[in-house]
Amino acid sequence: MPGFRITSRTMGSMEVSASNWPVALGQGLERLGVVASMDRIACEAHPNGTILVRDVRSGQGFVVQPLDEAIGRPEETDEVFAAPEDTDDGVTAEEKVILPLIAEISRAPSRSIAIQRALDAAVAMVPSESGAVLLTERGGAMGFAGAFGPEAHKLRDVAIPAGSGFAGFCASRLTALSIKDPYADSRFCRAIDDITGYKTHSLLVVPVALDRRGFGCLELVNVIGHAGFDDGAMALLSQVATALAVRLAASGPVEPSMERPKASRVPASSPSPLASMRPKGETPRSSKANDKPE
Repeated sequence: MPGFRITSRTMGSMEVSASNWPVALGQGLERLGVVASMDRIACEAHPNGTILVRDVRSGQGFVVQPLDEAIGRPEETDEVFAAPEDTDDGVTAEEKVILPLIAEISRAPSRSIAIQRALDAAVAMVPSESGAVLLTERGGAMGFAGAFGPEAHKLRDVAIPAGSGFAGFCASRLTALSIKDPYADSRFCRAIDDITGYKTHSLLVVPVALDRRGFGCLELVNVIGHAGFDDGAMALLSQVATALAVRLAASGPVEPSMERPKASRVPASSPSPLASMRPKGETPRSSKANDKPE
């Protein structure tokens, strides 16, 4: 019986055997603990067999990927990135899954959709508990342009100071980072965990950049099934980030949803990391009533 991998951006991934992908989706979601019924879904089929599914009511996204072999073969391995096998046309099986997802990002009709597709592709390639795209704003602060995972909605109107945390380090130096113990690193901005109440155990951050022009960074938090993100995961996420950079570099005005009001921009110097982040429109306690926005 055919095998499928069902990936939820909030619940991880699950491999199941089923006669077709709709049955596999139902079985996978049940095993992942997704109990809410979906009475209306939007589906996007790719030539390689990958199906992107979105619950119209909740907006939650899922990825259905066909596996080359049935589930349950004796030689199954625990490795997330097994050695890819070449196909007759010279393209590896892994590339047949990855390349269409990458192409959809750079061809997205809008920047916000490109960000959504980048997050979908990232978790499909590297199953993780959560992730986010942060874009550099005027003045250097980095705002959350998109996120998924537990309590991700709390980050909707949050920005971090210029150069702060792993995100600031990655974006300013255009370098990728894989951190297995964030709390042991002085660069870690614990304020995000304080805001969400969700603890970061492992972190992968790659720059969103094209031709040395940086736009921000793409990050995944808490890899599923392993102690930390490996080099293969970093290479895959870098491909996603580059595709997103291509779309962000395209001509056209920046969408209002991508721009944060001036009142929410964060000063570089703050008494504490948590104090340096505030919801949209909220006035910092140290500001006077007659102060004007920058």
